[in-house]
Amino acid sequence: MITVFLVSKPGEPSTRLFLPQTDWSEVVMTHLEAKGYTFSVCDDQTHEPDTRDAAELARRDALLDACP
Repeated sequence: MITVFLVSKPGEPSTRLFLPQTDWSEVVMTHLEAKGYTFSVCDDQTHEPDTRDAAELARRDALLDACP
């Protein structure tokens, strides 16, 4: 199962992450929370079709690249 999360931090644009229910996802969320990001579940969105634009995908990549 994939959950769509809205990841937010004051002063930065929000980004949606599509995360599976895995240990890796827990590590990502813990790492980002330690950096001041908050998560909320987007109950009204699914991961298919992916409606993120190029800018949001770039933000997603930057967030995930910074994780262990």
